[in-house]
Amino acid sequence: MNKTYQVKIYSKSNVYKSTISPKIIMSEISFSETMNWWQWQLTIGLNLKFTDTTYIEWDLIKVYENDTNNTWLQIYYGFISKIVRWYKTNSQTITLVCLWIASLLKSINYTDAWYTPTENQDPAQTIKDSIDYFNTQYSWTLISYSWWNIDDYWSSINIEFDYTTCFDVIKKVAEATDFRWHIDWTWQVRFKTKPTTATHKLTNQSDVETLQLQENVETVVNKYFLERNGWTIKTYEDATSQTTYWIKEKKESKTDIQDEASQDIYWADYISENKDPKSETKITINSKYNLESIKPWDTIKVENIAYTIDNLQVLKVSYSPDKVSLTIEKLLSFGKEVVG
Repeated sequence: MNKTYQVKIYSKSNVYKSTISPKIIMSEISFSETMNWWQWQLTIGLNLKFTDTTYIEWDLIKVYENDTNNTWLQIYYGFISKIVRWYKTNSQTITLVCLWIASLLKSINYTDAWYTPTENQDPAQTIKDSIDYFNTQYSWTLISYSWWNIDDYWSSINIEFDYTTCFDVIKKVAEATDFRWHIDWTWQVRFKTKPTTATHKLTNQSDVETLQLQENVETVVNKYFLERNGWTIKTYEDATSQTTYWIKEKKESKTDIQDEASQDIYWADYISENKDPKSETKITINSKYNLESIKPWDTIKVENIAYTIDNLQVLKVSYSPDKVSLTIEKLLSFGKEVVG
């Protein structure tokens, strides 16, 4: 499939500056995007002189893709964090290293007058508060949320944030729940459960090229010692897991957790996530499918295969023009389907 790309540059206040000519772009457009995270680094090589100053740090960069499935679909949105200038014997080039804008969440501490705010509320509200605070530090709204993208958890979690970055606020409260979070390509924050039906239906041996499954028992934890406030330790166990995989223990200290109810919410999710072997399923999809339509948070079903892969959530997408590699959530059962 013939694909073309537009790379547009904006000032850090989001004012359009220019479009990079495809003739000077020397590198393939490729990047990754991950659940419980965001889009990763994008590197663009340009055939420009060593001294060219057209592009500067903090310029915003938007990448659009065009093919028979899409008409200039935005697939990447970040900022130039580093410029590398190359002077070789017979050539001069410039490399733009771009980071996604949400990485700035790691640069701002979520604070109050004492720098140690304590929130005892629904995790969804704490996430909203941290995003609102983050946006006060910039001249225009960088990251946003909508009511349909953030769901209430319907339980309060009492947690203290001591010089905690806005990124770690989101990470901490999400870890205490069975919800997942993601900041998508439109800079919208999501915090909710996965879709109830498959977003994408893929066909084995057509658009699906390879499927790899590996299981790892080394990460199992079925006896968990959790400390809060620096002194209160509780022990949590899963008897079924212990019978199947032997006893595997771990002790952690979460001194930011302020009460027993929040402690119990945290451990329940932790044991649920770690009592069974981790399985990592990777699927490679070719350009027969609309690759740009697949994003973390989506769910997939694979047809024309003897095993049940249905409504499994995409945890990571590694994008390149001719194929994507997906990492999907673990299979609860790898039993064969009944065919016929």
